[in-house]
Amino acid sequence: MGYYPQRYCSLFSCRWQFTLDEFEQARERVARLEAVVFQAQNALVPLNEAKKALLTAKQQYEQAKNTKDRETAFALWQAAIDQLDQISEKILAGKTAQTQLVAFKRDFEYGRISSFIAAAQ
Repeated sequence: MGYYPQRYCSLFSCRWQFTLDEFEQARERVARLEAVVFQAQNALVPLNEAKKALLTAKQQYEQAKNTKDRETAFALWQAAIDQLDQISEKILAGKTAQTQLVAFKRDFEYGRISSFIAAAQ
């Protein structure tokens, strides 16, 4: 590894095959990776919460008996979509959210149009 560790170790009779600087660089890299993993795991919490809120709002919409209940469900549905949209795309949870958002937005628009048609009738 790195710059002449064999020569260094032959002079100072060390047992490892890399220098102290390389060891510190490896430790820093591990710390950065651990931070990325920690952020990714923490991002799963809002992703799951937003998906749960979205599914609850969708279910409320399907069970709504009048226009007021549908509008309340749509407001909750839109809030959940906004939550999903705020998750950073740089992490896995954000990429997953962006993929699912297409279908969620499509369902939302379909429900909105259906609601307008039902209200007009």
